[in-house]
Amino acid sequence: MAESNNNKNGYEIRQGLLAMAQRIVEQNAHMQYEQSDKKNWTDITSEQIVKVADELNVFVQKKD
Repeated sequence: MAESNNNKNGYEIRQGLLAMAQRIVEQNAHMQYEQSDKKNWTDITSEQIVKVADELNVFVQKKD
């Protein structure tokens, strides 16, 4: 039986974190839009996505 390799390299981990961060930022913007009675759409920037990805990475790297 062949063994599957589920280990991801650093690039794959960062790609996953960026995708997750993008979804989080988009969902937050959508929630803010809904709460403003659909009057104010918050622009999403790459800086916001990278910031959230960095926060997720800090959490992933915790050793406790």
